[in-house]
Amino acid sequence: MAKKALVTGRTQNRTALGIIAAYLEMYPSTTLSELKQIFAKSSVCPDAGIGELFYTTKDLEAEKKAGNEWFEKDQACFTQDGEWLKVKGNKIAFCKMWTAPSLAKLQQKAEQYGITAQVGDLPKTDPNYKVGYAITYEGGKKGIPFWVWIVLLVLLAGIAYFLLANKEEKPATTQTTPLTEEVQKAVVVASAMKFWK
Repeated sequence: MAKKALVTGRTQNRTALGIIAAYLEMYPSTTLSELKQIFAKSSVCPDAGIGELFYTTKDLEAEKKAGNEWFEKDQACFTQDGEWLKVKGNKIAFCKMWTAPSLAKLQQKAEQYGITAQVGDLPKTDPNYKVGYAITYEGGKKGIPFWVWIVLLVLLAGIAYFLLANKEEKPATTQTTPLTEEVQKAVVVASAMKFWK
C-alpha cells in the first residue's frame, strides 16, 4: 500500500475526483458505506447541490426516473469513461459540484490518509489529461525494489552455474565383451539354420 499520494487536478471537481481515486487505490478494501462515512457529504461538501457524493448505477437511474434534471442531463456526477470510481468491483459515480470551500474541506480530510491535493495544470500530452487529474504515489506503489532484482539475478546465476558445471558431457560408451567360442559357434549355427529355411 502506498504511504502518500499527491493529486493534481485541472479543476476543483477533478481534484476532488482524484482524491477519492487515490484513496481507493491506497485503501482498496473500503466498502461504499465506509467511503460514505469517511467522506460524508455533510462534512466535506455540504453545498454539493445533490443528495449524496457517491451514486451506484441504480441510484443514478432512480434519480433520472424521478425527473431530477441534473441527473437527466448528466451534470450531477462523473460518469464518462475513466471517471467512474471502483469500489469492491462496483462502478460508483462521484459528485461533480465542488466549490473552493468544499474542496478545502476534502483536502483537509484527505491529508489524514496521506493524500495531498492541489488544483494545477496538466499538459495536454499527459495521459491523464482526459480524466483531469494525475496521482503520484510515494512509497509502496513503486513495484519491486532494485535490490530484490539483484538478489534474484545472483540466485539465478548461481543455479545456472551449478546446473551447467555438474552436467559434463560424457561420450556414450559401449562395452563389448569378447564372445566365448561356444557362443560364436551358436550364432553361426543359428544363422545357418535361418539361411536353409
